[in-house]
Amino acid sequence: MSLRLTRGEYWLLTQAVRFKLPLSLIALPEGPPWDVNTIDMALNCQGHGMGFDELAQTLHELAERGWIALQRCHEKTEALPGDLATIRAELGEPRTNFGGTYYGLTAAGGHAWEQFARPQWHWFIEHEYDDVYEIDASGMLGHPEDPEQWRSMYVITTHPSILDQYMCAVRTDYEIAVGSEQFDALDDWQPVYWKSSTDAMRCRFRCREMPRGDDQYRPRSIEAFPAWCYWL
Repeated sequence: MSLRLTRGEYWLLTQAVRFKLPLSLIALPEGPPWDVNTIDMALNCQGHGMGFDELAQTLHELAERGWIALQRCHEKTEALPGDLATIRAELGEPRTNFGGTYYGLTAAGGHAWEQFARPQWHWFIEHEYDDVYEIDASGMLGHPEDPEQWRSMYVITTHPSILDQYMCAVRTDYEIAVGSEQFDALDDWQPVYWKSSTDAMRCRFRCREMPRGDDQYRPRSIEAFPAWCYWL
């Protein structure tokens, strides 16, 4: 039987695919105006279009199905019930940069989202700055003259061939420090927090931005890679 989701249900599941979201954020008003905090500006997307009551009810129904879980994050993470009264109270809490109540997908909720969105996980690529990169005894790997411009990065994906293709694109967009590329295999990579761990390949390296000159508005090579999910 095919899965049916309301617009609000799909919006809430989709926005939490990669990261858990604070309830105070999704309770923000939608724009315009644009001179106040809005959900559009916070998430760089169109909002869910639901009023307070509908939003609370939709969250409650997703929690009842076991598709999302709520947790309060302070010094310790505390699981919260998904009853309507709790959700309404937490949605009404003021925004804060520390702590607060978050919702995230469960494995069952992720599976429900996958049935509708049909992601292509083999194209999922994690490309981030690497704050724990180990620099060897040569210091900046042959580029000590301007160290603040060099950043450590890593790229992870499940398929070695896709990693090779992606790194070719990275070398077009960035200047890679000579000798800094290090490849290794992982057996515990989670593409997103609600999926099981899987085998993957990682490349760690140091790089800096290539001067773009007259073609500064040219799309980067890495932007040409196929989307891992067209419904995000």
